[in-house]
Amino acid sequence: GEAEMIFSELVSGKDYRTIEGIIYRENSKVIETPTRKWITDLDALSFPDYDDFDSVSENGTIKEIDNWPLVTSRGCPYSCSYCNVPTVIGRKFRTRSGKNILEELRYAQEKYKSNEFKILDDNFTLLMDRAKDICKLFIDEKLDMKWTCPNGIRADRLDEELCRLMKEAGCYSMSIGVESGDPEVFEKINKGEKLEDVERGIKLAQAAGIQVHGFFIIGLVGSTVETDKRSI
Repeated sequence: GEAEMIFSELVSGKDYRTIEGIIYRENSKVIETPTRKWITDLDALSFPDYDDFDSVSENGTIKEIDNWPLVTSRGCPYSCSYCNVPTVIGRKFRTRSGKNILEELRYAQEKYKSNEFKILDDNFTLLMDRAKDICKLFIDEKLDMKWTCPNGIRADRLDEELCRLMKEAGCYSMSIGVESGDPEVFEKINKGEKLEDVERGIKLAQAAGIQVHGFFIIGLVGSTVETDKRSI
């Protein structure tokens, strides 16, 4: 599950046997403590502090982080056959407020001189109105940062307005999960969208001036060498 609270308790010296959400070995026995509840208030989490990482801090001097990693939400309600996100981070979609997101990006600009960020959500555009509001906030607040969505956007959670707002807000690149270009194979992955949705979403993003990258999975159930070749 989520590590922030668990790791904090571990390093504080709390008896690990009383910490929920961990697995440990005692002698030859593997023990799993009770599952910890998902974090509901994501705004309450501290912003990332990279000062003690030698890739960022050198002789007490903080280096620049050109491309800031940003997570604005957690969880995914879908049941794609190839994905472990619902197990690892939960099905319930939990979000951060636009104000909290903007504050983190200002922090990244001021402390680490970041000039770009990448949204690493598993489902950034699930709530399309929310994604639009975030883009409008970036525009209204004149956030001078370019950004990308390299972790993947669901094509059926895009429309013309959202793509336009993403572009205007600074987004220049996104990845879309195509998975397979073969209709029969695509239907078996239980993604909850159709290939036509994928094609439509890609065209909408490209029409808005956003570069699109595609994710493909080789060897899905029902696929063959020929279907994989056609997909790619």
